[in-house]
Amino acid sequence: MSHPLATSVDWFEEGQWPALRCGLCGRGRLSVEGDERTSEDGQSERLHSHEAWEPEWISGTFSATLQCTDPECADRAECVGEWRVDYASRSRHGEQYANHFKIRAVWPSPVLIDLPDGTPDQVRDLVKSAAAILWLDPSSAANRLRTSIEHLLTAQHVNRQKRAPNKKLHKHSLHERIDLFRARRPDVAEQLEAVKWIGNEGSHEEGLSVDQVLAGAEHLEHALDLLYDPAPATLKARARKINKRRGL
Repeated sequence: MSHPLATSVDWFEEGQWPALRCGLCGRGRLSVEGDERTSEDGQSERLHSHEAWEPEWISGTFSATLQCTDPECADRAECVGEWRVDYASRSRHGEQYANHFKIRAVWPSPVLIDLPDGTPDQVRDLVKSAAAILWLDPSSAANRLRTSIEHLLTAQHVNRQKRAPNKKLHKHSLHERIDLFRARRPDVAEQLEAVKWIGNEGSHEEGLSVDQVLAGAEHLEHALDLLYDPAPATLKARARKINKRRGL
């Protein structure tokens, strides 16, 4: 399964913008309004005087204004990131060049995951804040998704503390809380544990990639659907009734 934002992870060519869903309305896609604005950095400019200079040595930053395609929204977002010149992928006449871009930030941030009705506000806020730093700091984004699990378990009335034999209260680890929840909802606990492990990786020195954060986001989205989206449970109940009656 591929996350809708997967196409925004790597470099992409001008005219091949990834599909970013508007974070304001959640319906439309963000498309480039006008042209991308590019700025060559100092090192790149100095390399122009090199005797072996080639156009693919050009690099710098870009910014772009994005507009929601839904006419009822039509709101705008600003995007910034890295820019370089490289070979065009669709050239028909030998070695032609094109601008290539890599996203580092979009504000307002696009949709990271769909949040069903009933999702706790703290979880919503953390998911949105993770989306805001997804490309800039993937490890921190993963940690915010991990933290959202704590709030989700609290909303599900999973104890945050345990009483030790000496009668003192000690805080449950996140893993312990997930295990407590597993007795009630093993299907959801399995998804939350995956998000936890990915978030843990974000604390390591090597950090996480955007792809890995998106994987964690998918597991969190599935957990939220299992908890708050009535459609699967409704369909399951209806199927049971149909099968029992052998028809509608």
